[in-house]
Amino acid sequence: MDVIVPNAVTWNIPAAQVATLQTWSVGYAPLFNAIKNTANRTHMQIVAHNVYRKQYEAFLRTFIQSFVVNNILIPVDQRVGMGLNPRGYNPRSKRPKIETVPVISLRPLGGGLMRFSFRVIDTDGRSKIHPDSDGVEIYFEILTNEADMSEAPVTEVNKKAVSILGTSQTESGFDTHFSTRAIFRKQLSIDDKGKTLYIYARWVNNTNPELSGNFSAVTSAVIS
Repeated sequence: MDVIVPNAVTWNIPAAQVATLQTWSVGYAPLFNAIKNTANRTHMQIVAHNVYRKQYEAFLRTFIQSFVVNNILIPVDQRVGMGLNPRGYNPRSKRPKIETVPVISLRPLGGGLMRFSFRVIDTDGRSKIHPDSDGVEIYFEILTNEADMSEAPVTEVNKKAVSILGTSQTESGFDTHFSTRAIFRKQLSIDDKGKTLYIYARWVNNTNPELSGNFSAVTSAVIS
């Protein structure tokens, strides 16, 4: 109220609504003061405070939604500073360029089951999605041995991998998967047991792709 009342005319808030706001505020002060001292307050004072507060908050919600939160006469940064969330305001739209790559961990769990985890570099070791990204983009393929790896880089298509991880195939032919989770498990084909899964990944900004991170080094694990 200390901000709204002196700016009400500038912000074109109806005088009658401001007067009502002041009335509610003035009426609330003695009720709140009466219950601040927990040693002296009475049950009736607590009841009176709670009843008034419930009605006061209902008025405030309507007032703020109607005259403040989306009032274009109030600068957006000032509305955000009040703890509000103006329509169209998205703090994530100001995300910076991602400068690090995911730290990848693969753990074979047996029976073709693989555990994938990703963490932000230079963090405490806990797996999590980069705070400036929407998730992690994974590129992968399954090869039979190291000889295959030297003959067919991980960026080439592996047709057998198309069904893994709920994948899609990019225009350039690489098999990819996008995840909003830092840890997940996937059941790979039991027929690929003993083969090697190779993956590399990057943090992705879906809204502004040019702000996405670079690709990590290749990580691999034998499917068990």
